[in-house]
Amino acid sequence: MTPIPRLTLALSAALAGLALAAPAAQASETAAQQACLYTFQRSGEQNTGPGGRVIRSHRSGGAWDIVILDQAEMPWECRARDDGYVEYLRRDPTGRAGQVRDDRDEGRRDRDDKDRGGAGDERWGEETREARQACREAVRARSGRGGLSIRQVEFSQANTLVLLDDEGEKGTWRCLASNRGQVAELTFRRD
Repeated sequence: MTPIPRLTLALSAALAGLALAAPAAQASETAAQQACLYTFQRSGEQNTGPGGRVIRSHRSGGAWDIVILDQAEMPWECRARDDGYVEYLRRDPTGRAGQVRDDRDEGRRDRDDKDRGGAGDERWGEETREARQACREAVRARSGRGGLSIRQVEFSQANTLVLLDDEGEKGTWRCLASNRGQVAELTFRRD
């Protein structure tokens, strides 16, 4: 056999291998995403019902690093292997994992904000993100439950005021937190 047909055969085999590898990689990513979503939905944590969605997945060292946004648009980190085994699922306390949003969702969020006059979750601005997250976590730690929704946020250079409605206790949590995520004061008032 001359060198050119052997080269053609080798090139054909390599291309066939690539064509088969792409669907396999996609299948393993899908299996990892489904495993993370299943674990997320059954975790029992606040805002982890069927409303979670995968916004990013990245292959890293034999497993997939996956970011899920919960119903309150807070990010969760999940790591799962190709076979669907979930190594960990945890809330991202810094909020950095959720900074990359799902592109398909941006248009819908913009339309929703315009319909509500800018009343989307991002209405509080990036400068208050860490204060809002710190207040939510502080309330969850003290009360031991969820059912929280942010009613009002007042930005300040010193401490940001965050008012959270507690549906379970029928009251309002008043939280003062720095914009670096340190809670200075937390009080509860029944409605």
